[in-house]
Amino acid sequence: MRALSMQALTNDYRVRYPGIVIFGVSDEPHKLRLSDHNEDDTEGSLAAQSDPDTTPEHRAIDVMLGPVFNRIQALASISEILAIPRNRLRLRYINFETTQWHMSTGFQPRPNGNDPHPTHIHFSGLASMDDDVTPWLGVTMLTPQQINVLTADAWRLLTILEYRDSADYQLTGEPTPRSEPNLLKKRLEEIAAMVDRPVTITDEQLERVLRKVLGMTPTT
Repeated sequence: MRALSMQALTNDYRVRYPGIVIFGVSDEPHKLRLSDHNEDDTEGSLAAQSDPDTTPEHRAIDVMLGPVFNRIQALASISEILAIPRNRLRLRYINFETTQWHMSTGFQPRPNGNDPHPTHIHFSGLASMDDDVTPWLGVTMLTPQQINVLTADAWRLLTILEYRDSADYQLTGEPTPRSEPNLLKKRLEEIAAMVDRPVTITDEQLERVLRKVLGMTPTT
């Protein structure tokens, strides 16, 4: 079964993104190595963690990108989750694309080139916090407007980073979806006009900015 804490995270994602696909228990490749996808208290299982009870539990989930959950929403949800101190107390690490946020580094983003996760967010929970079923997403500490800010910030940066010719971005966390101008793109265009030459920002520079924004979480 899924550890209760990770089931709570699963439920939160399903409520916010109806139809989202989330996997948990290990597939064949994971069974060959230590993994939180493998269930403890199971003979022959290479579980990465265990707890004192005798209930077989897995503590990892894979939140898949797809029609109802895109890359921008994934980055924003990671930022939202890490912004809540209680969430960080029950996480081992998060993997997404080529970045990992690990408890051992205070959840500061670091490269994860040896184990990229391009199609999903991997969450590993702490065994010691299995029974904590406090909501992970949508709690009162973050309002819908704050969630939109996180989403919009990631969207603005990715617009420039990936050379998307988009003058606006969508806000979907409100009762009625709406568009707002992409002020970052507009400002860069204004600067380019003033200096009479294109303003160029390299992929590497913008990647650092984006990772920095998503890594700027409270430490207390």
